Amino acid sequence: MKGFFRMAERITIYSLANEIGVTATMVSRAFTPNAKINPEKRKMILREAELRGFVPNKNASRLSMKTMKIGVLICGRIPEFYNEYLNGIRDEADELLAFKVDCDIRTVDDNKEDSDKELLEILKEFEDNGVEGIIVSGLYRKEVCTRLSELFQKGIKIANVGGESDDYPMNFSSQCTVSASANIAAEMLSLIINNSRKRVLIFTGDLRTILHIKLRDSFREAAKKYGLEIVEEIDTIDIAEQAEKMAKKAFSKYNDIDGIYISSANSIKILETVKKLRLGGKIKIITSDVFDELKPYLDEEIVTATIYQDPYHQAKRNLEKLYNYIAYGEQVSKIIFTDPVLVMRSNWNLLYGSNRTVNKL
Repeated sequence: MKGFFRMAERITIYSLANEIGVTATMVSRAFTPNAKINPEKRKMILREAELRGFVPNKNASRLSMKTMKIGVLICGRIPEFYNEYLNGIRDEADELLAFKVDCDIRTVDDNKEDSDKELLEILKEFEDNGVEGIIVSGLYRKEVCTRLSELFQKGIKIANVGGESDDYPMNFSSQCTVSASANIAAEMLSLIINNSRKRVLIFTGDLRTILHIKLRDSFREAAKKYGLEIVEEIDTIDIAEQAEKMAKKAFSKYNDIDGIYISSANSIKILETVKKLRLGGKIKIITSDVFDELKPYLDEEIVTATIYQDPYHQAKRNLEKLYNYIAYGEQVSKIIFTDPVLVMRSNWNLLYGSNRTVNKL
């Protein structure tokens, strides 16, 4: 019995979670009657906790502590994409309410002229309201990044969704595995283009961001491996009007393109142009991400496949990790990767239709 009590004194919620392969948040949910958790998983955690002699320390429980405040600031130009971030954040925030976590979720349209001013005002509000951590996405302008650096120096934890940045310090970031996405796109194009020439265009996202620079560079390398000739790299700056303008210019300049890789969600205006010029099927196209507006182009075979980066789970997991990091000191990898998935007509509904949320944590 003495050995049993020594074990109970040593084991923590984090060490238990690590031993049985779940998160500290999941262990907390298992011990919280009204928390959302799969009944079988709750049963397993409680059984393993009992076997190891773990008893939650009620004095240290989140339920007996002050409310934790976390700010979320998503800035973007493509709502079809960043709304998936918001869905993931909101779902995780709902689950964390049981642990006295208050998430202040804000969005800013980066197409607006005064977006910088709005971003700075929100960051000031976060600080004034005493947030312990901030999740950000799409912040890259100098003044805003300087402000984030100041908040980081004051001890506020910073996590990024969508990729790392050199413009401000952060505790960790989450993103899709860039090299895998680019290699999937290049290999698919090499397989579906039925000639030896394989001349392709790449329409990139905003090349002011590390993520899109890495996607472009990874596609360059993959293109060499799979025998593709990149005719031109076109930066859409993640602006729909820019994408449309550049697409029209490219199609008037090149009349012998075999394939296109669109490496961001900014694809609809390019696809509209392809359809208007009756190039659907003649040019093989691989896009990025999954949203309702894209499906007709898959159905009409204008797009062969799209590479799903799973922004929903990127964001959901990011908030969960930030909570665990602040509440329990759980260590987090510098970059949390999600694996890309190739989506076609045949598996669209399986991965994105009514069953999209079946894999929620």
